Amino acid sequence: MSTFSIREQLIEIVNKLFVYTDSREWQKIQEEIFAKKVLFDMSSLGAGDPAEKTSQEICAMWNTGFQGIDAIHHQSGNFLVTATENTATVFCYAIANHYKEAAT
Repeated sequence: MSTFSIREQLIEIVNKLFVYTDSREWQKIQEEIFAKKVLFDMSSLGAGDPAEKTSQEICAMWNTGFQGIDAIHHQSGNFLVTATENTATVFCYAIANHYKEAAT
């Protein structure tokens, strides 16, 4: 049985977030990734100011946003992890491809 470092565990959480989003496994995101309430910040994408949201609100918003999208793929890398006893920050580069067959 191998043990994983805190860094490896944190990167696994980020990877699961993207993989579960791609497969639209909203329940797994709520149970394994997000806390009940999340400081949600997508301001870098022009989505307004950061705000506290529930995991259910975030997943519902994403589910609605992905309606009509035939395929979703996120990929991340170049992880920089900083962890203390009570907090952690993970920086990464990520790309998202959203494919809609009927797009013109």
